[in-house]
Amino acid sequence: YQIGALATIARAQGGVMRHVKPHGMLYNQAAKEAQLADAIARAVYACDPALVLVGLAGSELIRAGKQYGLTTREEVFADRGYQADGSLVPSPLL
Repeated sequence: YQIGALATIARAQGGVMRHVKPHGMLYNQAAKEAQLADAIARAVYACDPALVLVGLAGSELIRAGKQYGLTTREEVFADRGYQADGSLVPSPLL
């Protein structure tokens, strides 16, 4: 729902939504949990298959996006540490 709603708002203002990147904990969970990653990729594809799906490099989210034929962009964070499985080291609470 949120992806479609935001795309509609963007169009109403003369804009175009070009990519989707889950925020915060959803991003981190989708990087590791295949079922969640699949649900997100499926929702992005259903909204607009031309949208670019952004996720952590080598993650389940990127894998799921590619399975749906979405264009994906893999990102890394130079200021963060990585665990042996490629996931981000949790950031300290501020």
